[in-house]
Amino acid sequence: MDTMILVRRVDELIETGNRVLAAGTGEVAEESAAGGATGDFHEAIKSFIEEIHGCGHLLAGEFETGCEGSSRRDIEKGMKVLEAVRAEILYAAEFGH
Repeated sequence: MDTMILVRRVDELIETGNRVLAAGTGEVAEESAAGGATGDFHEAIKSFIEEIHGCGHLLAGEFETGCEGSSRRDIEKGMKVLEAVRAEILYAAEFGH
């Protein structure tokens, strides 16, 4: 798959995370973000990571164990995972991995 398409998909997921945070009910890290949208966001991240790396990859495991709650902190962690995936994609494209 084309590198820029993958980068664009990651950027879209990060933007989705920003929308979920903006629609949330609280500003404190432990408070809940937008309910149903949170689950959709997590599922989209999980699917994307598995598509790129497979189920056994470190990032897939990190996401599974640390980012699946509905708190703002969990959404932010999910976005950090996406940023790491984005960096990996760009690194691989640049160095031919």
